[in-house]
Amino acid sequence: MTNRVRRILATIAALLVVGWCIVASDSFQACLQNARNQRAEDHTKKQSKLFNILAFPDQMRACTGAFLRENDDSIVAIFTFVLALATIYLWSATKGAVASAGENARRELRAYVAVVPTRIIRVPNDTVAIEVVARNFGRTPARATQINGGREILSFAGSKNIAERAFRYSRTAESMGRDLYPGDKREMPLPAFTVQEMDSMRERVNEARIHVAGIVTYEDIYGKICETTFYCLIHLIDFLQLIDRPERGNQIHFEYGPARYNRGT
Repeated sequence: MTNRVRRILATIAALLVVGWCIVASDSFQACLQNARNQRAEDHTKKQSKLFNILAFPDQMRACTGAFLRENDDSIVAIFTFVLALATIYLWSATKGAVASAGENARRELRAYVAVVPTRIIRVPNDTVAIEVVARNFGRTPARATQINGGREILSFAGSKNIAERAFRYSRTAESMGRDLYPGDKREMPLPAFTVQEMDSMRERVNEARIHVAGIVTYEDIYGKICETTFYCLIHLIDFLQLIDRPERGNQIHFEYGPARYNRGT
């Protein structure tokens, strides 16, 4: 239920309560009874019921006016109290709107860092590694950016907690403590594959995938520590084709893993 609907319902309830208080009052009931008696004296029983029905609104209006005149001091006090409550509510709503506007401005201006695997790089031990890139898509610098990432070769059924396990990989010196300005990017190689892992890939090409996961932490310009987790999957056949056929380039094709891991704060 929206706030607007709540306010409408509250207004209707307040009007019903006020109407009930007026109609149930002794002065209103006495006035209404006097009006009925006067009508009975002035008109004969031959008059139709329609006339009495049409005369009823006049009686209600007259008796309401009498009620207001007799209770004008109380009514003024009640309306003063209601006005005070409305003023307090308006002040509270204005304060909340200002706070919300400030929070929205901070969200819009803060840094947003995302990390994805981009390419295969050759390493000295005649094997390869996956390079991930962190990029700042926000409008302000991400301070003291630190990237923590890892990769594992897992079967389809063994990948439930890969993100949490990959977070335990140590950071490299190149990934620690640097500022990342809007539009800038920073590369970080993940641990290189061993010869045994490369042989395992060729044997399990149809039953496993490379899981890339990690977390990047940084401080925004407002002093808040933020983090973004990332989790991607790379099919072994795509990975091996880039290794075996270098002429096809080194750009990795990947797909995002479960959405619950690819999130930020």
